[in-house]
Amino acid sequence: MLRDVRCYPRALAILLVVAAALPATTAVAAAPKTVALFLITKDDPDPVLVGQMDKDLEELTRTVGTVQLVHRQELQQRLGARPPAALKACGADIGCIAKLGARAKASEVVVLRIVPGAPGIRAQFVRIGVHERVMLGRVELEVSSVDELDGRLYNNFGPIFDVPPPDETAVADAGPAAPAAGAADEAEPEVELPALPALELAALPPAESEPVTTADIVLYSGIAVAVVGAILAGVGAAIGGNGASIAGSITDQTPLSDAVRWESDANAQYDMANGFFGAGAGLAAVGGTLIILGLVEPDFLRSDSDKPSVTVTPAPGGAGAMLRLPF
Repeated sequence: MLRDVRCYPRALAILLVVAAALPATTAVAAAPKTVALFLITKDDPDPVLVGQMDKDLEELTRTVGTVQLVHRQELQQRLGARPPAALKACGADIGCIAKLGARAKASEVVVLRIVPGAPGIRAQFVRIGVHERVMLGRVELEVSSVDELDGRLYNNFGPIFDVPPPDETAVADAGPAAPAAGAADEAEPEVELPALPALELAALPPAESEPVTTADIVLYSGIAVAVVGAILAGVGAAIGGNGASIAGSITDQTPLSDAVRWESDANAQYDMANGFFGAGAGLAAVGGTLIILGLVEPDFLRSDSDKPSVTVTPAPGGAGAMLRLPF
């Protein structure tokens, strides 16, 4: 009986140890931080390296599990606009960029800006707190080839997203084992990057640094052409109304000479109104087509070298419009 009583303290101690271990287990299972990733390029960097960096970031974050990326189509759906265009509208306003992150339902925003390197690419990761509305960190990398990209991203994953370094065992299934943190620096000393004035924090590109796309030109041209068409149609309506007023003034008591003259004037007004109506309807149709193309943005409008042109030619009694789109 005494032996049974002495077992109670030991059992109680075991329960206390298990209870103390529960918070640690819960912390390990904590949800990953959500980060909205905006990728922008300038001066035409190597498209192969840019695409591979985007792909490797997605695979690494998914494998490690401490960061959940919101980017590409998902980011566009949450913003309701194309991410580069939304970022361009903010310029260097950190508060505005933080609001984009809040709209994307993220706790942080990472702006990845890539420019050409010598050789390869130079990438800058700027991390912005959505609630703090300030820059939280910045990491700059130089990558000369696809072969070294995995290692550079692996070794800098923690500083880029402000999370613990990835566990090598967690990424073992993602491909060849990446070098341990610090090993790459011992084998290849980190090179001090030259100053990048255009990439400093408030270095999110000013509005003029992002070119206007062909789709934007088509959309704005369509709006302008449609407005001109509506104006011409309105002028035609006013002239037609004036002609109707002249014709309505002719009665049985109107002298024949006046009636003939007024009828001629009314017919001239009708002809002019029809010309304005025709020109306005044509321009409105062209403008509507351009607006639809600008919003839908088909493949043949995605190249800035393919510039559409709209030509408006005055004609007797109105005007004609010609739309030229390269295919």
